[in-house]
Amino acid sequence: MGVISETEMKKMSGYEIVGFEVVPCSVKRDTAAISKLSMYDEVDPVDCPLELDEFQTIQEQEKISFTYEVVFVKSDVRWPRRWDAYLRMQDDKLSGWKVVVGDFFREPTYSKLSCVMVGDGVQITVPLMLLGGFLGTRADHIQYPVRTNQIPREIPSRKYPSWLLVLGAGTLPFGTLFIELFFILSSIWLGRFCYMFGFLLIGLLLLVIICSEVSVILTSMHLCVEDWQWWWKAFFVSGSVAVYVFQYSINYLVFQLRTLSVPVSVMLYLGYSLIMALALMLSTGTISFLISFYFVHYLFSSVKID
Repeated sequence: MGVISETEMKKMSGYEIVGFEVVPCSVKRDTAAISKLSMYDEVDPVDCPLELDEFQTIQEQEKISFTYEVVFVKSDVRWPRRWDAYLRMQDDKLSGWKVVVGDFFREPTYSKLSCVMVGDGVQITVPLMLLGGFLGTRADHIQYPVRTNQIPREIPSRKYPSWLLVLGAGTLPFGTLFIELFFILSSIWLGRFCYMFGFLLIGLLLLVIICSEVSVILTSMHLCVEDWQWWWKAFFVSGSVAVYVFQYSINYLVFQLRTLSVPVSVMLYLGYSLIMALALMLSTGTISFLISFYFVHYLFSSVKID
């Protein structure tokens, strides 16, 4: 029995076969009548017999006639999910992150750009960049603990897009630094002295801890909903703090730098604020990405999945 579903009208018209079911049976037929038929000639459809005397008896040196019939049945299975029946694990109790074990280390889109952004987040200065490049060329390739399936699994649909959660998660790292951010901006643009270096160090440590915790929690949530496209989301889950930092810079411009009314000065301030926000995005995004990567690597390498 062929199982079909309607193709998306935006891509093409017609139908596509998404699965099939084969039911073999033995049918006693008239050998003389069957021998007169040619290949692909039509025969009368029959139901699979249940009685033993209606089965075809096979004897030595006897020719066997093979016939088949096809019935197409409309199905709700979509084309991307046609392989789920074969990719499903033997244990029906498996769900969540164990279902996407074969897809979680699949190469993300724009993987080279991701490597560049994570590398920029790690390398702060030119000497460190050269040292990191030298060590990176000599380091061994990272081995994934599980194999990646050839066919990507379709991600279940959700009521709300996951990017909203990623964007909202940036408020947590921002909450650890917005107070220190006021003193930093005042020191840069108003010439005020900043004596709270101890608090800045504590704020930096809290920022690293919060970024790590948020990245692990959000990555775990993506695992539970069978979302294996975690690479970029793990980066921006903490990197999205740059959006709020830049908004705070605009707020600081409006309420604290009222004397800064020359357009060139405003553009200069916004340009430097944007550079600062992007640098913060690379730093926090790299922290969350590396923590998420080592988290999933440790998770899949520690749990035995047959």
